[in-house]
This record gives sequence, structure tokens and C-alpha cells, in this order.
Amino acid sequence: MLNFLLLALTIALIQLAGAYLRYLPFRGGLTPLEGRRLWQLLFTWAVLSISLNTLLLSAYELNVPLYKAILFFGWLPYFLISLIAIKRPRTVHVFVLGMQCLWALTLHTAAAILESLLSFPEDLGSLSFVHAAFYLSLFALLLPAERAVFQSILPSPRLFATFFRWPMSLLPFIIFIGASLPLADSQLFHTWQYRIARLGLPLVFFFVYRAMSIATNQAERSGHNQQESIWMHRYIAVLREYNLLHESGNRELMALWQEMEDSYSHLERYLARGERKKALRYIEALEGRLDRTPLHLFAESPLINAALATYVHRAEELGINPQVTVSLPKNLATDEHELALLTSNLLENAVTAEKQQPPGRRFLSLRLEAEDGECLLEIINLSDKPLTFGANHLPRTDTPGRGIGMAYLEEFARKYQARIDFTQEKAQVQVSVRWKETGEKKA
Repeated sequence: MLNFLLLALTIALIQLAGAYLRYLPFRGGLTPLEGRRLWQLLFTWAVLSISLNTLLLSAYELNVPLYKAILFFGWLPYFLISLIAIKRPRTVHVFVLGMQCLWALTLHTAAAILESLLSFPEDLGSLSFVHAAFYLSLFALLLPAERAVFQSILPSPRLFATFFRWPMSLLPFIIFIGASLPLADSQLFHTWQYRIARLGLPLVFFFVYRAMSIATNQAERSGHNQQESIWMHRYIAVLREYNLLHESGNRELMALWQEMEDSYSHLERYLARGERKKALRYIEALEGRLDRTPLHLFAESPLINAALATYVHRAEELGINPQVTVSLPKNLATDEHELALLTSNLLENAVTAEKQQPPGRRFLSLRLEAEDGECLLEIINLSDKPLTFGANHLPRTDTPGRGIGMAYLEEFARKYQARIDFTQEKAQVQVSVRWKETGEKKA
């Protein structure tokens, strides 16, 4: 019984090693609480599996088919736990599983080769412990390289948003099944030709894929850098325009201040003559001039305020009286620079659409709110031109230089796990971005 218990323990350690590699690609996106909960579940199942496997091995006695079945299907409960605990698309989980299984097959094959080279006893009882020792030793020895590879093993997120996401996700697992099917027999040893082929095929696929993945990610990073450069140039233009508005507003305020200093004598004369209505009209005229200054304060954040003030001014030049509601806390956890860029890009699209609308058919409203960690950015405008929506449910265009706003919207949504609702009903276009803040703003 003790031998069966120790064998069940080694099998559990092998499965936990695989679960650890499958955890690495997602570790950066998990909170400490989610990580602890995941490993509590995994270790709980490991303890249960040791008990269950000990009973199985003792009830049916140790034989090759039973040993292989426990070893090669033991990953399934661990995988299901990760699938439930780590809230990521199933396609991503399946892809990571396939890559980890290919690596596990490589380690099992390398362990089997070492057993043959060192001429260990060929009885299953002794060999199973030797095999586990070699497997876990190879795993520990290669752990630094395994960490580096599996932490960055996921391909571009765009791959999992295409029509081919399931074929691409299943490909590594299909190759694993093809390479490991000949093991589904009662033989303890196989020919050297098969062992070498079994060692080479997963490795070739694994590293060819890694090379392709690295090249794809580098190309995507290059494209992203170009896109970010365009976003930054656009936002720099917004800041320059805001600076001009700020200077113009300051000049108008200074002129108005000087005029208000002279206004006291005018008001005294009106009141001395009992002309209260003229005095009220004079005060209202001064207030009207104050309201018409080109600079407005919408938010305490200078970056967000610059974006809002600039595009509100552009809308006012089109004859629109924008409806703007802003309610943001001082300790906003969302990066202000990123939120300002998002607001700027979406307002650019909305104001550009309003330029194409006939006078009298123009409208713009904006809501930017954050309360109890729930954030909302909502923009509504009019467009008589029907929008064409892509597979991502966002408007798409083939016009060169357009689509920048939607690209940044997708980038923001990926980072903050935001929910996007983009609709056009009749002529009313509405985009709503909702996300939850996950932490306190850093000082």
C-alpha cells in the first residue's frame, strides 16, 4: 500500500507541474486573491487524487494500461479547475493546454530514453518511480527556460478574435494526440526509432511555433508603435489647440475684468437714476460674455479637461451646443493619459461626423462618470450616413487614415476589460464604454 501511495504522490506532482506551466501565461492578469484561490483548488484536488489513485492502484494492482491511463488523463481535473478559476476565453485555455501537453510528452520521452541508457530494472513497480524521478528532475532543471517560454507563449490576442480561433487553438493538442496515440497500448518499452521521433516532433513544432509567434508579436509591436505614434501626434495637436484656447480665454477674461472694473460706475449711474431694468440687462450682458469665453473647466485632470474643452469648442464652432456631463473623483484609478486619449479619439470621430451633417441636423452629448469603481464614457451624435460594422461589432472603414479611434478603443477595452456598446438607430450613433476600476490611483 505504501508503494501505491508514493506512486500516486509522484503522479500528483507531475500533474501539478503541468498545471503550473498552464498557469504562467495567465499569472500577470490574475489578482493575488484569484491566484491563491486557484492554487487552493489545485492542491485540494491533488490531495484527493492521491487518495483516489492509491485506491485504484491497490484495487486493480499495478499494470501498464492502468498506469498509462492515470498518467495521461490525470491532467483533466486540473485543467477544468483552471478553466473555471481563470476567466479567460476557452480557446486560449485549450491552446495553452496543447502546448503544455507537447512539452510534457517531450519530458516523458526524454525520461524514458535516460532509463534505457542507464539500464534500470524493467519491472513496472521500480521503473515507474525512476521515470517520475527523471521527469521531475528534468522539469526542475529546465524550469527557468520553461518559465520564460510559457510566460510569453500566448500569440497575438487578435488571433483568438478571428474565425480561425478554434482551429489554431486546437492545433497543438491535435499534434499531441497524434504523437502520443502509439503509446495507448500495454507495452512498457517502444523502439528507439519511435522514441526519437516522439522526442523530435513535439520539439520541432514547439520551437517553430515559438519562432513564428515571436516574429508575429514583433511585427504587431511595430504596428502598435506606429499606431501609438499617430495617437500621440493627434493628442499633441489637441493640446496645442487647447493652449491657444487657453491663451485666447485669458485675453478675453482680462478684457472682461477691465471692463467690469469700469462697470461699477455704470451700475451706480443706473441705480442712481432708478433704472434697475437697464442695470440687470447690463449685468446679464457681462454674464453672457463670460459664458462665451472659449475655455471651460470640465474636469480637474488637465489632460482630460484639455480633450473635452478642445472638442467642445470645435463642436460650438459647428453651431452645436454640446451636452456635457462629467463626474470624476480625484483618486481616479484609470490612467488619466489613456482616458484622455480615448475621449479625444472618440470625440474626434463624433465631431468629424457632425461636420458632414447639414446645419440643424447636428448634435453632440457626452457623459463621463465614475462612481463606486464603475466607470462610463458615453458619446452620442447624429449621422445620416449608415455605419458599416465589422466582426468586432465596431464601425470599420477602408478609408486610409481612418479607424484610429476604433483601434485605440479596442486597445483600451483589452487593458481594462471594458464592455463596448456601439449602435446606430436611425441617425443616432451611440458609443458606451463601461469598465471597472481595479485599484487605487498611484501617487
